[in-house]
Amino acid sequence: MSWGGEIATLKIETTTAINQLSGQADMAIVAFSTNVTAWPTSEQPVRASLSNKTAANAFVQSLTATGGTCLGPGSVKAIEIAHK
Repeated sequence: MSWGGEIATLKIETTTAINQLSGQADMAIVAFSTNVTAWPTSEQPVRASLSNKTAANAFVQSLTATGGTCLGPGSVKAIEIAHK
């Protein structure tokens, strides 16, 4: 099965959501496949400023569909970041 269509849809939906965030919102992204990757690399939520939205969108666009789905570790990482 090809993940090309699914990852393309994910990128569109995620960048749309990022762009709609208020500048007062805090944000971070957790991507998970075979590994878990967080943005920003500091794993600290950042304000949804224009520059941070641009960087977050670049991170999303860099993602590729590979490996499995590390849902458990990805969820744990998201919770850890949310509690910082």
